[in-house]
Amino acid sequence: MDNSKAKAPSADADTNLTEPAPVEASLIDNPQKLKIAYQQTILYARDLNLKIGELKQAEKTLRQNAADLAVLFEASQVFLSQNNIETTLQTACQLMVSRFDLQLSWVGLLTNNEVELHPAAVYPPDHPWTRNLAGQDLIHQAIRTAQAATGHYFETGTRQIQPPTLTDDAYSLAALPLLHNDDVLGVMSVYSRQPDYFTPDRLQILQSFANLTAVALVKARLFERLQLLSQQLVDAQEAERRHIARELHDEIGQTLTAVKINLQAMQRRSGVSDLTASLQESMDIVEQAIQQVRNLSLDLRPSLLDDLGLVATLRWYLDRQARWAGLSAHLTVTPPDLQLPANLETVCFRLVQEALTNALRHAQAQTIRVDLQRHDKELQLVIGDDGLGFEVEPTLKRIAYGKGLGLVGMQERVSLLGGRFELESAPGQGTQIRVFLPLPPAWAEDRLA
Repeated sequence: MDNSKAKAPSADADTNLTEPAPVEASLIDNPQKLKIAYQQTILYARDLNLKIGELKQAEKTLRQNAADLAVLFEASQVFLSQNNIETTLQTACQLMVSRFDLQLSWVGLLTNNEVELHPAAVYPPDHPWTRNLAGQDLIHQAIRTAQAATGHYFETGTRQIQPPTLTDDAYSLAALPLLHNDDVLGVMSVYSRQPDYFTPDRLQILQSFANLTAVALVKARLFERLQLLSQQLVDAQEAERRHIARELHDEIGQTLTAVKINLQAMQRRSGVSDLTASLQESMDIVEQAIQQVRNLSLDLRPSLLDDLGLVATLRWYLDRQARWAGLSAHLTVTPPDLQLPANLETVCFRLVQEALTNALRHAQAQTIRVDLQRHDKELQLVIGDDGLGFEVEPTLKRIAYGKGLGLVGMQERVSLLGGRFELESAPGQGTQIRVFLPLPPAWAEDRLA
């Protein structure tokens, strides 16, 4: 931004003012000299007023520059917390309108090898100008030249080459290219009721805002791409788990079962007590191997999850773990016949599985409670135990440095689905994990209908 206008006059600028000499008593009797002194006083007052005006204008410019920089800083902080393309662009339009006192802000993105302009966001969405968006020529000019373009219009959509008069149907428009590394990603169009609003200085700060929006757009695109790749990796892992689980159950499990049957047959035909004892020991080893293979298969991917769904799988899993560890496990599901998309069922099961593993391994818990509820368009999963508990802040710091991989995996699974992960614990007070997952719109509407 050119801040040359914001520079205040130097300390010695007032040396250019010629202060009139004091009026001597002798001047009272000399009209000519009195006239000259009066004229000098008038000139001094005029110059003083000019200097005061310049100082006020410099102060006004400085205040405006500070306000503009504050808006850019605010936008950068807001964009840092957003990773969704639609939300980022909608926020940009809203900030542009509210912070710069505009009537409308619209964003279009280039698609299909930078040929077509796709509408992406507008604020306010119900403004009448959105029905017949003017300034298409300026929008394409801004894209073609990679520079801001301005013009004046009437509400009929007719362009005015010269600034129109101040009438109710007159407004001005600026088309700002979204620039990132000299590439035009799209354009942001802004509209004002003031025909002379888009001055060169104003255009410069608005273009800076548009460039900041472009950076936020690139960040959001990279994040969504990372989310997609991460989700594909999770899906591949689940598919591989399913494949290995079936191989363990169908191939190795059946092979071990056949070996056990053969050993039993040999034991029945053998009359030697020593051989019978050896065969029994071999059968016990094979039976143990069969059970281990079955447990590995179930831990990798319970077939119940694919066959009967999440609720039945959670009831089986909690009952199995409770009997094995000697603890009390409780499951509450609302509504009782809750059904979910396959990816949500997988995530919920893995979260319960990891939380229960942590509770048994580290917390010495005696009671586990799992609550699964659907609230409108959101799924809430709460997992609590009465174990030892821990300090949350140090644990979160360890997670930030790559430690506590179980909790890291849980957070990543929730994040990939756009959900929230909350952790509450204290020494001696157990642990509670709260997860909030958005339901897909079509699924939520169908279930609530």
